[in-house]
Amino acid sequence: MSQPLVATSRISIPYIVDGENHIARVYVVKSGSSVPYGVVLSDASTISFADAAQGVWDAMQFAFSDNGTQVSVPTAVLESLVGSAWLPLEFAVLTGHGRSGGEDYHARQTTLVYRDTSYKKVKIVLMEGRFRDPEHVVAPSNSTSNLNGLLGAFAGFQTITNDPTEFVVGRSENYLLGTSGAVGATVALNRKIRRRRGLA
Repeated sequence: MSQPLVATSRISIPYIVDGENHIARVYVVKSGSSVPYGVVLSDASTISFADAAQGVWDAMQFAFSDNGTQVSVPTAVLESLVGSAWLPLEFAVLTGHGRSGGEDYHARQTTLVYRDTSYKKVKIVLMEGRFRDPEHVVAPSNSTSNLNGLLGAFAGFQTITNDPTEFVVGRSENYLLGTSGAVGATVALNRKIRRRRGLA
């Protein structure tokens, strides 16, 4: 059974890997009533939506190669839930392609799982990154070369300006637990993308 949705704001980051469209989303707590909006940190201070979006993308980049040819540089969207519809409020152009060498692999799905302060699970899903082989890790780190480092990117282990560990929330609008909140990261094949790409 999924958690009831309490959060009413999210950052969506559409990106393209070799012509395939993907989107990553995280929930946040929005501040302000007009552009430019802010995002509330766990200590109740605020940063701009643009800075928060770049922080999320900086963490996501640990999933992708830095060859600059496979992954598009996205534009993030701050969205607000009104009734049953997510409406766009503000846009932010992001910078950066990836964090490490190599290539990004088709039809791979990387799922990151964390705990929030109410100990409920928070899931972040990234598609077609640089991790090829099926893998599961549970120990976050500050590495830039492996899956443990990606897991650490949303758990306070990496040095990231506007660290998303400080402002990403779960469906219940509770903040991430921090360095003790990482549950695990898993790489597996995504069958839908595999079919769309015509892979055997």
